[in-house]
Order: sequence, then structure tokens, then C-alpha cells
Amino acid sequence: MKSISRLTIGLLAGLAIAAPALRAETFVLGPATGADYDAVGDGWFFAGPTQPPPDGVGDSGNQALAVGLISGVLELRALSEFPLATLSGITASQIVSATVTVTIDDVVGSFGPGATFDGTASDPIAAYHYPADGTVTVADFSPAGLGPLGLVNPGLVTDASLAVSGALPFSVDATNALKAALTNDDTAFGLLLGTTDSPTATSFDDLSPPGVAGGALPTLTIVTIPLTPPVLSSDAQKCQAAVAKSGAKLVATAHKSFSSCFGLVLKDFAPDEVLSSTTATKCASGLAPADPTSKLGKALARFVSDLEKKCPGVTPADIGSPCNPSATTIAQMATCIRDANLASAEVQVSAQYAAACAQLGAVGLDTAFPGICTP
Repeated sequence: MKSISRLTIGLLAGLAIAAPALRAETFVLGPATGADYDAVGDGWFFAGPTQPPPDGVGDSGNQALAVGLISGVLELRALSEFPLATLSGITASQIVSATVTVTIDDVVGSFGPGATFDGTASDPIAAYHYPADGTVTVADFSPAGLGPLGLVNPGLVTDASLAVSGALPFSVDATNALKAALTNDDTAFGLLLGTTDSPTATSFDDLSPPGVAGGALPTLTIVTIPLTPPVLSSDAQKCQAAVAKSGAKLVATAHKSFSSCFGLVLKDFAPDEVLSSTTATKCASGLAPADPTSKLGKALARFVSDLEKKCPGVTPADIGSPCNPSATTIAQMATCIRDANLASAEVQVSAQYAAACAQLGAVGLDTAFPGICTP
């Protein structure tokens, strides 16, 4: 176990900040992108010679990155601020995910006389986000705009277990918090770690003790949507073109079938507000999606097999895995695209016909199109 009182940490702030072009889809913010790290303490020696108990206000920084708590005696919070300049030009809508990774590399034994811990890692460790300016200060012990991200639950971790397992990384989802930070034009993304587990202290400072491999300072990993056109092979380009053409054809078929059915309903219903049975039959022949003999049913039934024929030797990954990122076959991808195109047609029809659901209900097809008839 290490004693961390008055230890300082090298922040790598003097390194040149890499400025990745917007062609990248994954960004890792951390020491190499100018992140600032410090731990701020409240109470005990952090407050100076008088050593008053914690009062919720930070007293001193310039500590190795760690959390610690002895109820009524001291509290140490770990703070990281990730400048967002690397994401310049990227909007919240382009963010797919953002993940904070913190790595436990040591269980702290003592801060010095009168501050001894129980030899286990803090559990839980709470992660929070706050609007930041890129530089950690003592005032950030209780920053404005603090909001929860989630909990890290290490379980029973000791120096002995770390010597076997190596440093332990844990992840917390920060997607919504990062989107909010970008929307609000925050200069940096602030991360605060703390614990309610007394008397424990846990290190994240990448200064692992001998025998513990893999220590690392906290990072923020961001995944975006594709930011530039992909580079596709000739076969992949043909497949992508077929996907677009087939989708447009399916939507057109759906629109035509909806339009024909609604035209029949409106014409038949207007004179006496009664529908003949033949109207429902004609609507079903064009629009019933589960009927393999209807116009729309035929289009839906052949959509997947047609795309399989038009994409020989191509995998979903070859064209960026559209619609279904986990698809491993063209059939899986095509099924998702088929359903998405039909759903799109339903949305458009709902916008074009004020009583679209009522017309479908009149011919017994309302349950077949939840995109139109689900409130």
C-alpha cells in the first residue's frame, strides 16, 4: 500500500495536443489530449495545521489521483477535466456513445498519522459530471452543475488481489452527459469521483506499485457516427446502390397501396357513410402485409432474397453495417432495412392523411400498421 500524502502527479500537460481530423469515428480523451487531473481533499491535514473535520468545501489539491473517506475526519475526491477542443465541429446528434474508464491500480493504506484505511478498495465509487474549464482547482471539490453518471462497484479488491489481477478498469456511460456538454458549448468535460465507503481509499493515478500492471489515468472514449464517406469496394458500392434502390421501390409500393386503399375508402364512404365489403377486399389485395398474394405482401416477401442476390460475396460490415450494426449476414441486414422502410412509409402516410388509422380500421387493417395506429 502506498502513502499518498503530498504526492503530486505528472499531468503530461506539456505534451503537444493531438488534433485528429474529423475523419475519425473514435476519440479517446486523456493525458495525450491535455486532460487535467488532481485530487482535492476536505478536512484532516488538507485543511492545514488546525485539521478541522470535513465541511463539504475543498481545502487542498496537489494530490495523486485517488478517492478516500474516513467519516468525520477527511474526504478526498478525484477530479479529471477533459478539454473538448478535440471534438470541435462535432455536434451532440453525431455522438453514438461516450464512456468514462477509470482504472484501480492500488489500494491506499494510509495518508499519514491518524489517517489509516482498512486495506480494501472503496465500494461503491460514485462518478459525476460537471461543466468544466479544463483546469482542476480546489473549488471543483463541489463544482456547480454536478450531475450523476453512475456507480463503479469493484467488489472486494486488495493489494494482494491486484497483484494477481493487475490494475482493474471500470466503465461508466457518459453519453447523455457529453451530449449535454456539447450542446451547452462547455469548454471541457469534468469528471468527479468520490465514495461513501469509510474507511477506504483507492488510487487511479497510474503510479502502480511493483507487481501491478496496467495502471492508467481516467479516459473519456467517444464514438461518433461516420463523419466522412466510407471507402467501398466495387462490389460493396453495387450492394449499397441495390439497398437504396430496393428500399425506394418498397416505399413506393407501400405508398401506392395505401393511396389506392384510402382512395377506395373515401369514395365508398362519402355518399352514405357505409362501406361495402368489396372495399375491404380490394384494400386487402393491395395492402395486407401478411398476405403473400397482396401487392405489398409480395414486395415485403421478396425484399430480403432480392438483396441477397444483389450482394453476392458482400457482408454487412463491407458497407458499414447499415440499420443493424450486429448483423453478420445480408439477410439479417435486409430484414432490418425492409422493416425500417415500411415504418418510414407509415410515418409519411400518417402525415399525409389526417384519418389514416380510421381508414385502416374501416377495412380491418389497423392492427397491421402500428406505425399509423399506435398512439
